[in-house]
Amino acid sequence: MTGSYLVPIREGRGTEEFGRKAESLRFLMEMGHRVPPGFVIPNSVRVDYQKDGEAALERLRQELAVSLVENERYAVRSSSDLEEGAKRPFTGQLRTVLDRSGVDQVLGAVKEVWRSASTGGSEGNAQGSEGEIEIERIAVIVQKMIPTVYSGLAFSQNPLTEEDEEVVEALSGKDGALVHEGVTPERWVIREGEALRPPFRPLMEARTAIKIGTEARQIAKQFGHPVVLEWVFDGHQVHWLQLREINTLGQVNVYSNTFSKEVLPGLIKPLVWSVNIPLVNGAWVRFLSEMTGVKGLKASELARQFYYRAYFNVGALGLVWKRMGLPPDSLERLLGAGGQERGFKFSPTPKMLAVTPNLISFLLRHLSLADQMDVFLPRKEEELRALAKEDLGKLSEEELLAKVDELGHRLEDIAYYNVITQLAANLFFRLLESRLRKAGVSTSSLDILQGQEGFRRYYPDQGLRSLRRAFESLDQGTKKRLRDEEVDGLNSLPLENDFRASFESFIRDFGYVSESGNDFSVKPWREDPGMVLALIADYPETERDKDRTRVENLELKSGRRGVLAAYKRSQRMALIKERTSAAYTFGYGLYRIYFMELARRFITIGILEDPNDIFYLNLHELRQIIAGGCAGNSCNNYRLRATIRKREMQELKDVVPPSVIYGDQVPPLMKKAMAELRGTPASRGYYKGRARLVRSPSEFKKVQKGDVIVIPYSDVAWTPLFAKAGAVVAESGGVLSHSSIVAREYGIPAVVSVEGAMNIPDGAELSVDGYQGVVSLNPGNEANEEGH
Repeated sequence: MTGSYLVPIREGRGTEEFGRKAESLRFLMEMGHRVPPGFVIPNSVRVDYQKDGEAALERLRQELAVSLVENERYAVRSSSDLEEGAKRPFTGQLRTVLDRSGVDQVLGAVKEVWRSASTGGSEGNAQGSEGEIEIERIAVIVQKMIPTVYSGLAFSQNPLTEEDEEVVEALSGKDGALVHEGVTPERWVIREGEALRPPFRPLMEARTAIKIGTEARQIAKQFGHPVVLEWVFDGHQVHWLQLREINTLGQVNVYSNTFSKEVLPGLIKPLVWSVNIPLVNGAWVRFLSEMTGVKGLKASELARQFYYRAYFNVGALGLVWKRMGLPPDSLERLLGAGGQERGFKFSPTPKMLAVTPNLISFLLRHLSLADQMDVFLPRKEEELRALAKEDLGKLSEEELLAKVDELGHRLEDIAYYNVITQLAANLFFRLLESRLRKAGVSTSSLDILQGQEGFRRYYPDQGLRSLRRAFESLDQGTKKRLRDEEVDGLNSLPLENDFRASFESFIRDFGYVSESGNDFSVKPWREDPGMVLALIADYPETERDKDRTRVENLELKSGRRGVLAAYKRSQRMALIKERTSAAYTFGYGLYRIYFMELARRFITIGILEDPNDIFYLNLHELRQIIAGGCAGNSCNNYRLRATIRKREMQELKDVVPPSVIYGDQVPPLMKKAMAELRGTPASRGYYKGRARLVRSPSEFKKVQKGDVIVIPYSDVAWTPLFAKAGAVVAESGGVLSHSSIVAREYGIPAVVSVEGAMNIPDGAELSVDGYQGVVSLNPGNEANEEGH
């Protein structure tokens, strides 16, 4: 070849002559990252050596003699056009020679690297899956050896889970051991500049691991693709030795139940799942598609059931947010799901330019969302009330299924706006929170809906309080009869009795409410008036709003007008969110009426034994039954399916499922130690008391004043329970969940998103730390059914 045999790394361009490794080092240098100094021996030098032998070696020797520094130690590495490729990596197959000094040793190392191109590797190096492969073009990199304290690999994205976090693997000592010697390193996981899971007794300081992870993330952003890098640390600085794409991403689905604990908590029966997922996920797909322009999202692919629980495909959702240059968990941040404490900080990114037209169109359509909802909701509420009045007894099974489909179509828009208004309400609240924080005011004692009388029409708490006061005004004999006989006692009262009239009016208004607004298999209040009556009879009267603050009464030194404007927007949207949620819950509850009518008919013809068994079949199976009928063994098959699924759900009721599942295979379940559990602090304070596990409102009676209530989740129907509680421990929820908000309203400590909470022994003595999010099971007090 003409020209020098030694080309500075920064000047070597073209993978055919200089190889991918040298090209990646040049890229790192140009981006301003620290790379050990050195040069590249191009592939054409090897070609000369193959032709001219000793003549080429002598020329190389002479140039090395000029360029090498006396007593300096060098690393000699291969760099081919096949190495580090995204499709076919040859990492480890070509020779790397370390710690060489002087012309003769370096020249010998160069020849070793050349020979490895023909032999498919050398001692200590793995061979390819196809045996010995001759590589036609190979360059050689010669770099100064860095005095090494630690060395290792850095992944800009977790290569196993594909989570948006950096993984740093480290060894003590010289570079290269991690790749070429098969040594087990210490492993650090870094997310947003914090070490999430430091290794036990680490060799390296956390700040060093964070520095490496943070720079790896920066390099990946500059490179435009997730990367894995080799690095060394000299005790002061990080030096980068190699860069290549991570070529295993996009092969594993990642599922999380963090968000689903907010929207679909607990075990979900097959019929509920088959109706809910197309409806609710369809609303999310519509929202994401409109906002980002992403096509091809499918409702069925956004969630999966494991252990009869909902898990969302965070990989699919994360890709949508990443397209906008936002964190992949942006949805959880915006909603505060799973105790996201980092919050949602919106800042424009270059990637947003691609979706800006869709984003602008979306925002323009919803610029007057509150006004739109003032028109939309009354019309939709009237439609749903009309459906509720239909006489289902006159309809055939086919017509009942048609009604199910019609209801689904009518709920599509309201399900969509149920998503939009929740996001808007949370966004407005966070904007208000930001303004108040700048003014030095905490939102922990702020009542966002105080003074909004319309709120009471969609939230049953005030009605229950009024009925409690009316109950207390009754004579002792009537109160005893109502406590003992419940509904029969109520029916014995004259029709004109004020309490009876108020109770029946309350059931007409809130009879659609149940312990879970997303599970139509659960009895609503209208089907269980005795439980509601018991709630009223035992409902404590508390000064709930005594310590609540209104924004109008705050003493603000500056920015008062902006705070009040933000407060009014937040207040109005919060009310719209509650009204939308109430309308959706009412309409969604109509599914139960249709399916229970079908269940009664299925019992008559021998398909089911119990009407509630219908919820253990899915909608497709109901269509099969009605389309083809069933007789004999085919009916037995459906009964058997329902029985098996019912038993499986009972067995899985108390398990602790993993928060994250990688891949589509169901992982084995593990038992969790109970000495101490951690969650998200949601309401401040400390408390010690007896645990009372409450799985549904039917168990409210066992709670005594001052108990620590341990619940799977909560909805509006659970609100009365909080009046008795000394503290709250919830298995699901975030800082803006129902459990958190109501606990703060009552001024009691709360810890939410506590994995395994429902496995706490009933009656155990608990210490609840509402500041740190710690729930401790006190030794020697594992269970005490007698309470206090």
